[in-house]
Amino acid sequence: MRTGVLGLVAVLLVVFVIENWQPVDVRFWGVHSHPRLIWVIVGCLVIGGVVGYLMARPSRKRQGRGDKAGKAGKAGKAGKA
Repeated sequence: MRTGVLGLVAVLLVVFVIENWQPVDVRFWGVHSHPRLIWVIVGCLVIGGVVGYLMARPSRKRQGRGDKAGKAGKAGKAGKA
């Protein structure tokens, strides 16, 4: 079952690449080129993935404050008991 699903996904991926192999006209910030559509799609996926990863990860500033406050609270309680 698993091999069949992987095979189907591979076939669909190959068909997707073949259907999107034509060159397209890309103009971005004064640069003009004619890449294949599939490379434009892959580039957008990579850029979107990187931006999504950077936006979703917690910042060091917020993460650091939470750790220090938690340690200080635990040390204060242990000292009073």
